[in-house]
Amino acid sequence: MCGIVAYISNKESVSIDEFNNARDTLSHRGPDGVGSDFFEYNKIALGHRRLSIIDLSETGRQPMTNEDGSIWITFNGEIYNYQSIKQSLQKLGHSFKSNSDTEILIHGYEEYGPKILDRLKGMFAFVLYDKQKNKIFAARDRFGIKPLYMHQDETRIVFGSELKAIVNFSWFKKDVNPSALRDFFTYAYIPNPKSIWKSVRKIRPAEYVIIDINNLNCSFNTYWSLPESKNLKIDFNSALEESNRLLNTAVSEHLVSDVSVGLFLSGGLDSGTICKEMALQKYLINSFSIGFKDWEKSEHAQAQSIATTFGANHTTNLIESIDGEVFDVLSFYYDEPFAYTSMIPYYEVSKLAAKQNKVAMVGDGGDEVYGGYRWYYNLENHFKEVKSRKNLTSIKKRILGFNKRDVINYYGNFMPDGIRSNFSLDKIFSHDILKGMDDEDIFWFYEKYLPNDKPSVKSLQYMDFNTFLPEPALTRADRSSMACSLEVRVPFLDHELVEWAWNLNESVYMHKGVKKPLLYYELKKYVDSNVYDMPKRGFSMPFTHIIDFHRFSREIANSKIVTSGIINKEIEINGMSDQMKLSLYVLEKWAIKWL
Repeated sequence: MCGIVAYISNKESVSIDEFNNARDTLSHRGPDGVGSDFFEYNKIALGHRRLSIIDLSETGRQPMTNEDGSIWITFNGEIYNYQSIKQSLQKLGHSFKSNSDTEILIHGYEEYGPKILDRLKGMFAFVLYDKQKNKIFAARDRFGIKPLYMHQDETRIVFGSELKAIVNFSWFKKDVNPSALRDFFTYAYIPNPKSIWKSVRKIRPAEYVIIDINNLNCSFNTYWSLPESKNLKIDFNSALEESNRLLNTAVSEHLVSDVSVGLFLSGGLDSGTICKEMALQKYLINSFSIGFKDWEKSEHAQAQSIATTFGANHTTNLIESIDGEVFDVLSFYYDEPFAYTSMIPYYEVSKLAAKQNKVAMVGDGGDEVYGGYRWYYNLENHFKEVKSRKNLTSIKKRILGFNKRDVINYYGNFMPDGIRSNFSLDKIFSHDILKGMDDEDIFWFYEKYLPNDKPSVKSLQYMDFNTFLPEPALTRADRSSMACSLEVRVPFLDHELVEWAWNLNESVYMHKGVKKPLLYYELKKYVDSNVYDMPKRGFSMPFTHIIDFHRFSREIANSKIVTSGIINKEIEINGMSDQMKLSLYVLEKWAIKWL
């Protein structure tokens, strides 16, 4: 895993020192190596910070080029099927100088152009420079596991793995995006393609951009999306067998590495399933978990039980308290406001794992793939409250077929966001910020991905794949782990597994009232019942115990977010929900660090 930065201009040369300083803001993403290459009188530059995982030798150095120096790349990620792609390219006459997965992108582009993306299995973000065509080709993986930001102004385009690499340039204007602020208080994160800065956008998951360097014209394209679900009703045992096969393949491919691969282990089905698959493949497992002392929802005991069952070398950090200053630390690594408290336990377990491993498997994506979120299971009960049982079918059709706002309001009940009765723009933001907001509906991100023509669970599942998964879930996974120079891998997001599970009828997700039965019944063969029958708790922590909201309330009038003109100076936070207070608190920590 690595950090990348790229500078493209048809007019302005970049300072070598300034470019390398921007590159080195990403040193936590790649402490093992560093490289920059400059072209066209420093109007084009590619930079790289390396975390060595595959091909640890100097032949894996980046930026990397082909034989004649006509194509260059800076790449972040892992291509799990790189060996098979390499063999195919060799048969077509391509010669390789390294054992790195990066090099197959260069030769794959030579052979297939942007269509190489269709052949990749992995997580990635890269910027490729084609000198002969005078074009840039940049792309991000299907689910947005790896980040990529893009700044554009009249004379230049800059890419970075994180915002800090772009913000570091002296010419960068720190113009806050008012609509992104509004989105932050709605969703607790800033949804793609927006960023906190007006001039920077996120490259979306499964998106690539072609840039004509002559005029800086950009063509944005989507190369993959969830296909129309076939809604297959198949025999449950057949589904279980195929699920096991696909998971076995995905875990096997995600174990490809020249360094050892560890595992984040909670007490749940997802990470427990990965642990089981690693053990069945005779892999020596280092597993890691954290717990919170005297907290009834802590899962460390269940994690230890799973580790013991599968013979893992398990390490637990039992935390008594967390210093609130962790928000100061994470405000640097997250770059923009992010108010999901799960970023803290993710950071703590990443610190723990990084002491022994450079790579760790995680169970993220299991709920999206296997329909495991509680909002899917509570849907029926929600409709029962709306109407009597005899009218359930017609009500379900009405709400999920024609009234998106009702569905979004239902969904919002389970999200730590601002879709609440006390959410009022004019009570939060200053007049100047309000003036800069467009009239876009605050629910735009959910509405964009809520289809009208899917069965009930499929509707929410589709929305989660496109909203909850790439933004809070995978953003948290990337930033909290890379803050510790740790690569996390997400085998549940093997796209072949995802597409297969997506094509199943939703009844397979809820077999005989059991949540995630395709995982449950398989893990039940090995693990004690106190684990697999445990209520789902998610990656959470008792966050109200580490933030002194009373003190924050007293100090809000003199806070950075008020004095800088973002937040209404008359704001009163007493009576707000804890989530809204947390959003203000996180925004203040971000403003102190970045404004």
